[in-house]
Amino acid sequence: MATTVHLGGSDEPPSPADVPGAVRDHVELLDRVTREHRAELIVTPPKVIVAAPDRQGLLADVAGTLALFGLSILSADVTSSGAVALDTFVVEPSAAGWPAPEALTTTLHQVLSLELDLESALDARARTYASAQRRWSARPLRSSVEVDNAGSSEATIFEIRSPDRIGLLYRLTASLAAQGLDVSAARVATIGGDVVDAFYVTSEGSKLAPGPRLDAVVAALEAVLNS
Repeated sequence: MATTVHLGGSDEPPSPADVPGAVRDHVELLDRVTREHRAELIVTPPKVIVAAPDRQGLLADVAGTLALFGLSILSADVTSSGAVALDTFVVEPSAAGWPAPEALTTTLHQVLSLELDLESALDARARTYASAQRRWSARPLRSSVEVDNAGSSEATIFEIRSPDRIGLLYRLTASLAAQGLDVSAARVATIGGDVVDAFYVTSEGSKLAPGPRLDAVVAALEAVLNS
């Protein structure tokens, strides 16, 4: 069954039946990635389309790669066909403009093959561009993590509020992946310099029950926000 992730959409994640068009429009791309087992990337401003062999943590790696090039994710749709994920991001470039698609593709391959330490690269970019980060909010949000186990019948929802910064979406999704969790759906909203992210998370297909593991997930997300 295809997994669908929608960033910037409705309160409930769409069903796989709602998104066949994305797969249908890129059949040749998906077939090629299936045969070659190698990620491909297409840039059609304001969109970046990524097809790659699906695996846990892929969303984090793609989000981090886009952040390295100063691309802020405004929304995204992620679906899968068989063992291949198809991610379509709507992004906003930095003042430097759009990066070359070839450079994006090369860097993504380096990230996926672990040739590039994404965490260190994002840290370096954050230090370099610290003064240029968006600070539009007159009253920046206080960082917070809230858990909702009633809003979805299938997943635990983590709602995260925080001032935005370079690589934040990467770090949050990487934290979830590192704990063996799957993001089955998500919503992202950026308002000025603040973000409100909602992640629909499962563990082996089920919600996280109240208890030590759920508490540990919250603590890990809070550590990302406070780092």
